[in-house]
Amino acid sequence: ADAVENIKRARELNPDSAFMLTADGQTLAAAGRRAEAEGILAELAALAESRHVSPYHEAIIYLFLGNKEKALGKLEE
Repeated sequence: ADAVENIKRARELNPDSAFMLTADGQTLAAAGRRAEAEGILAELAALAESRHVSPYHEAIIYLFLGNKEKALGKLEE
């Protein structure tokens, strides 16, 4: 839980950072908080509508969610 809270604080300092958003999703997925991690994927998709967001960011979260196929698919984009 400490890691999740630390990432939330870091996101507050860098609210527009795709990297911090990814770290948040990765941490949530690693903590077993699947629905919240999937919510971060939706946030990344929304961010990608207004600026470039590397598919790598989504791939990392998918990997931590245990979805290797989707992760590889994102890396192939």
